[in-house]
Amino acid sequence: MTDIIYGLRDHQQTYQIYLEFVKFLSHPPIVLKYASDAGEKYRNVALKQLTKSERSFGRLLKESLALEYLTPWYEVKKAEIQQSNQKIYTRGKIYGFTFPYVYTQNANEKTGTFNVSNDSVYLFSNKDRSSPVKVTVSGECKNPYWEVFKDGELVASDGFFLNLEEGQTLVVSSLFQDRTALLYDSQGNISSVYQQQDHTKTNFVHMPIGNSSIVFHTANAEVSVEVYEECDVF
Repeated sequence: MTDIIYGLRDHQQTYQIYLEFVKFLSHPPIVLKYASDAGEKYRNVALKQLTKSERSFGRLLKESLALEYLTPWYEVKKAEIQQSNQKIYTRGKIYGFTFPYVYTQNANEKTGTFNVSNDSVYLFSNKDRSSPVKVTVSGECKNPYWEVFKDGELVASDGFFLNLEEGQTLVVSSLFQDRTALLYDSQGNISSVYQQQDHTKTNFVHMPIGNSSIVFHTANAEVSVEVYEECDVF
């Protein structure tokens, strides 16, 4: 439980500030951010309780806020392939390779590989010891799929029976309680493509602890991957 005081600045309208805060809390997801010299850490939360009373300190309003923690603290490692200029951009310990491409029987099918160093710190026992991932595929490709390898062994995979067109984006998330597979188009429309998921694969991949690779078979589409590492802020 945390106490919040509204109206500390003379020009603030106390109740207006309170109402704006209530409006903000009513549009999840809500993410806490902890910033230090070691970088930024995040934690997903939900509103548990917010009190509402009359002003008790003149023009000030003091209320109590309680949040429910939905996830552990985590940090995000991100990398992406931009096919237009054949460059890879990374943040965190993810190393990408665009050359040489791996060609299959389809000469137009390119494979992009990211080597991932997952340094998650697990404070509690967790038999899986793996981190959730958000994958984004944008642009033209047919039946995109991706695979996770550790020590040369295939440990996870996902894919969709879809013909992505220019202007469409596939976003697949295995984040904590929010597993989704969504297709966005250029008009801002969003649809679930769970039914088109290849259920012969493990689906909604996670990255194992330590060093591993994630390999994308997405033709000429642009790809980004975010790995959500569990961490300790103290």
